[in-house]
Amino acid sequence: MKISCQYFPYKNIQRIEDIISATVSLLLIKTNVIMERRRHLSREEMLRAVGMIEAGSRQRTVALALNTSQSVISRLWTRYRSTGTVAERHGGRYRCTTRRQDRYIQILTRRAPTITAMILAVRLHHSSGNLISDQTVRNRLHEVKLHSRRPLRVPPIAMHNRRIRYQWALEHRNWAEEQWRFVCFSDESRFGMRPDTRRIRHWRTPGRQQ
Repeated sequence: MKISCQYFPYKNIQRIEDIISATVSLLLIKTNVIMERRRHLSREEMLRAVGMIEAGSRQRTVALALNTSQSVISRLWTRYRSTGTVAERHGGRYRCTTRRQDRYIQILTRRAPTITAMILAVRLHHSSGNLISDQTVRNRLHEVKLHSRRPLRVPPIAMHNRRIRYQWALEHRNWAEEQWRFVCFSDESRFGMRPDTRRIRHWRTPGRQQ
């Protein structure tokens, strides 16, 4: 902006320069204030802002009271009117199951501890129409500390079998090394050619034995 001095007396030039300097200073101060304004508000401040607007205050007045910009208050008010809450937008992936569906999975698992994650997913799809993966079912069960474990309890050895084993041990306690070479020992481990070993597993919480 150019100001010609030919239309102003010389004594007014100093006054015009003072006015321009004062205006520039005010602009710099206002710019610094805007830069120092906060862009994020706490939940209490958000609720306070919504209450002030509902009470009839203007968004500009609310922004000045909370030391923030009017755009922040405008977005907050728009979000509150559309969602009914002051919570900010969800940052990650949304849950594909509701709380009711999570409880349904938990109830089925507690009623039938040997049920598989695939069957749980199928039953949930039949009951609610929501198709989820097996891993999602496991994640929901892990949230309530339900994990798939092998059963720890085994049938106890009967007294008759104990006597037979003890008698066998007495008969073979004096065997030589050459005689034991013709004996094949087995620890009853399971070996399978397929990924599915068909072993029955139980869903249980830590510290609980099935």
